[in-house]
Amino acid sequence: MTDPEAVTRQLMIAGYGGIRFERIDAEVLVGRDLDEAVAFQLAIGPAGEVYREAVRRLLVCLIRWWRP
Repeated sequence: MTDPEAVTRQLMIAGYGGIRFERIDAEVLVGRDLDEAVAFQLAIGPAGEVYREAVRRLLVCLIRWWRP
C-alpha cells in the first residue's frame, strides 16, 4: 500500500502496535524478458485480478455456448 498512515491505522485497529515503515530501495527482477515481466505483473499486481476475472468470465461464456 502506498499510504503508510492508512496502513498504520488498519494495523492498530487490528491490535498491532509499534508499527513503523522503512523504505528499501533494491533492484527486483520481475522477468528475464517482456513476457515474463507481464506474467509476473498479472500474477501479483492489481491488473492480475482484472485479468483473472476476465478469463473466468470468458470461460463461463464459452462453456455456456459450447453446451447444448
